[in-house]
Amino acid sequence: MRRLSSLFSSFWTTKKESSTTEPSDGHLDISFEPVYTNNNNNNSQGAILRSNKNLQLSPQEQELVEFSEKIVDLVFVCDNTGSMSGEINVAKDTIQTIITSLHDHFKSDLRFSAVSYRDHSDDYAVKEFPFTRNVQVAKSYIQEMFAEGGGDYPEALVSALKVVSEMPFNKKGKKIVIWIADAPPHGMGASGDSYPEGCKDENNQVIDWIKLGDYLMEKGCVFYTLICERSQNDQQLTLFMDYLATKTHGKCLLLTNANKVPNIIINGCIEDDEMDKLIAEKIKEIGEERAKQMKEEELAEQLQKLTENHKVQQVQTYEVISSNTKQLLECDSLSKVDRNLYCNASNSVKKSGVSRTDETQFNYGEVLCEAPSYSQVYKACKRWK
Repeated sequence: MRRLSSLFSSFWTTKKESSTTEPSDGHLDISFEPVYTNNNNNNSQGAILRSNKNLQLSPQEQELVEFSEKIVDLVFVCDNTGSMSGEINVAKDTIQTIITSLHDHFKSDLRFSAVSYRDHSDDYAVKEFPFTRNVQVAKSYIQEMFAEGGGDYPEALVSALKVVSEMPFNKKGKKIVIWIADAPPHGMGASGDSYPEGCKDENNQVIDWIKLGDYLMEKGCVFYTLICERSQNDQQLTLFMDYLATKTHGKCLLLTNANKVPNIIINGCIEDDEMDKLIAEKIKEIGEERAKQMKEEELAEQLQKLTENHKVQQVQTYEVISSNTKQLLECDSLSKVDRNLYCNASNSVKKSGVSRTDETQFNYGEVLCEAPSYSQVYKACKRWK
């Protein structure tokens, strides 16, 4: 798999920060300072805010982050603009439940972080919180979020994505990003866009979110993107969110029946684990060297035949799909994207995890055990490669 790290040297800002030890009571005094300001000449606005305190890891914890395959990093990204005022509490409650549920599932091997974003005309564009293994600290991050500002319709999603790409993720374990949004990014042709070129970095260059998606996929990050129900027909938002989810082998979902979302995320992780183990087992039967030489579609077709008598967990949910995601996935940079893709897409919501023998067997958020679908096999092949 080709490496893209060198392509991002101009994106990244290096900054020494003071550190602090994480308290056992969950109360952490975090202050923020701007790393840089973009798309705005007023340095008091539009800043990318980073915590000036990193949590000091013990040698054992540092070794876990560097070498453990069992550690799970969980990052919540949430729109905090005024348009979210009707959903922000639902989003916060959903995230709090996910934190508790995933902590109970993964126990001590789970780290949390959060990113809130607004727009470049607001008090901040993006605010990043440091990773923590303390559940109470993680919940305090979410409690600090509130809906305010926003200006025009599009928001600073791409700046937020850049911040996510720079986070100090673990090296070998799972990396899950859960993103809740109701408005599209700048630069995709949305009506009244104050920053029509798109979000810019510290060097005043347009951030290439296509390359960022490729980079995050190679790092092993999986995106579960959640679109607020009233925004499910937004062309640009759905295309952006579906692209991230599909590129990273995650899911683009509706923020509906929010109490079911934690179950969907957990079951999605279990589904991926089961598929990865099954595919690894079958690839050994084929022969790893031979499998590496096969085209992805050819390998997936052969593996589907080899797994047709196996049953794996499949999460039943509603996925949001853009008709232009496939074309977007064929582009390796923003400069290669036909901008007409942003405005001529159609959106659809489909049931995922439906029984192939009985389509009436659908219960949102629940699990069905059946032979793997081609989509499941193909995604597992991509992860293996």
